[in-house]
Amino acid sequence: MKKIIHIDDDASDAEFLQRALRKNRINYPVDWYSDPIAALDYLFSEETPLDHLPDLTFLDINLHLMDGFEVLTQIRGSLKTADLKIVMLSTSDEEKVIKKSYECGANHYIQKSTDTDKFNNAILNAVKKFIE
Repeated sequence: MKKIIHIDDDASDAEFLQRALRKNRINYPVDWYSDPIAALDYLFSEETPLDHLPDLTFLDINLHLMDGFEVLTQIRGSLKTADLKIVMLSTSDEEKVIKKSYECGANHYIQKSTDTDKFNNAILNAVKKFIE
């Protein structure tokens, strides 16, 4: 079964993503990590077999313990996780933030939007592009 993880320290943003997935009838299991260090521990653990790695990861940029760019850089720096599909999430529409996301190895960038339909469509398109 396909699997998604979401790394975001904001519970309301995690619920916003869950609603977008439900609205789009995307029923893959989603593991939410509010702590990026715990997410990295899971991904890098020898106890996590390759077939238990996520098919898609949604990664927030503005995290408290370390930013999403640092998390992404660590994921890309490991042979085990280097090929994971990573979609960066941020409220920013600044070109420098988007550019840095791709420079760090993001597969895609989605702006968290107050326009729910726009956000839902962006999530649906990312899922279709990377795991369906």
